[in-house]
Amino acid sequence: MTYHLKQRGVKAVYYHGQLDLFERNNNATTWLEGRSDVMCATNAFGMGIDNRDVRFVIHHSMPKSNEEYFQEAGRAGRDGCSSSCILLFRFQDRGKLLKHISEIEDDAHKLN
Repeated sequence: MTYHLKQRGVKAVYYHGQLDLFERNNNATTWLEGRSDVMCATNAFGMGIDNRDVRFVIHHSMPKSNEEYFQEAGRAGRDGCSSSCILLFRFQDRGKLLKHISEIEDDAHKLN
């Protein structure tokens, strides 16, 4: 994904658990300092990261749980400005998506 973004002139870096420590730190610092506009990352990225001006979180695939989705989506808009979270999913994932929605509805009913 990072490769395709760079091919289109987007300043993007990536982060995943298989990177060595130097590359992980370098890419995280590049993004945190604003020298990259996009961070393409797995869920290995995030804990302890607080970049307040994130405008978009795009999930390229279904998160494992609602908690994971909300944790990751919550990285957008921490400065109080308008932000968006987008979930991309395959038709085959619709059962998992409906299960997540049902869990959210169940939790909402428990609160009322």
